[in-house]
Amino acid sequence: MESLYWFLDQTHIVVTGITGLAFLVTRSPHVAYFIVGALVCNTSAKLSKKVIRQDRPYTTVPAAAGTSPSPSPPPGSSPSARHPKKVKKTYGMPSTHSTSIAFFMTYIVLSLPPFQRSPTRSASLDGAMLLGTLGWGGAIMWSRVYLGYHTKAQVMVGGLIGLVGGMAWRAVWDGYVLPNGLDVWMQHVVDRAFALVGQ
Repeated sequence: MESLYWFLDQTHIVVTGITGLAFLVTRSPHVAYFIVGALVCNTSAKLSKKVIRQDRPYTTVPAAAGTSPSPSPPPGSSPSARHPKKVKKTYGMPSTHSTSIAFFMTYIVLSLPPFQRSPTRSASLDGAMLLGTLGWGGAIMWSRVYLGYHTKAQVMVGGLIGLVGGMAWRAVWDGYVLPNGLDVWMQHVVDRAFALVGQ
């Protein structure tokens, strides 16, 4: 199980890498639009942290060789297990990891054929993609609590920001970008950008 928790702890690298690769391979304006939305949503969560300024849950981190032991927990606090080599120095409310993954989950789910009223090639495949997306995202968000990085409330608020952000960003694409042909203009910008870097 520890290897699973380690993998879930590295999801920001995995998700960023997959998204970046998808953009480089497809050169799709929709993927570029998706990336911008994810950055906007994540930035809003980070700014919220600086306003709310709520600490992360107290965690007991085993001292490495040659270092001072972790301080004693405050009275009434409950230590939680977590990866011993990671010490977060930012505020905890809301969880930006949860914001990002909820944005990804929401946008991807709303892009599936059943939600786009598109012909469904395989209902079982659509169902598997839906359950896989929700299961993977849910596991990532739950791991933030298990690893001691966030409280349940911090994860829930972060997830709510991502959910609303994903729904709003997708609604703008469907209700404004596509009807006004802005995706064509965005494709031109993407193509010009790749031409400038010699790709």
